[in-house]
Amino acid sequence: KYLVIDRSVTTRPRAVNAYEFDLFNNACRNIYIDNTLYTADTNCVVCRKPGQIVHSVGNYDNMVLTLRPSDSDGESQNMPITQELLMHLPTFFHPAHINELKQIMDRIITLHQYSKDSQTLCDEICRFILLLLSDSFEKEPVSDQQPTSRIYKVTAYIEQHYPEKMDIAYLA
Repeated sequence: KYLVIDRSVTTRPRAVNAYEFDLFNNACRNIYIDNTLYTADTNCVVCRKPGQIVHSVGNYDNMVLTLRPSDSDGESQNMPITQELLMHLPTFFHPAHINELKQIMDRIITLHQYSKDSQTLCDEICRFILLLLSDSFEKEPVSDQQPTSRIYKVTAYIEQHYPEKMDIAYLA
């Protein structure tokens, strides 16, 4: 299952019932996963796993791939991707091959529209997951790192809580 999203919305807390992979084209979004704050920004990936509690606030433009546990058991679709393998993916990171991941996602979207059960679709999903896994183990090159996340988190907090009285010491 796939979804392309471009919107600004605050979501209610929900339990994740599938593996969900967000590739952010552009974002300024706070995502809470099991009460941990992640600040999604351009070219980051967020991996949500079944059973996690999530909600989010802010703007985003992203692509989402959803894999149900029964779809990812390695047998139902002849894929070598198992739930055990998916559990090794980090929740949040900036993959080195983000452009290639986006191209694969575009192919997955196209293939899904025309042939939902094709072996080519399964192969592309495998490529996507394996490239994500590979990138999650590589150290980010210094030149590709995002601007300091502290400043980003403070500005995102201010944007979300601007009507409230704010404590400068807390923001610092």
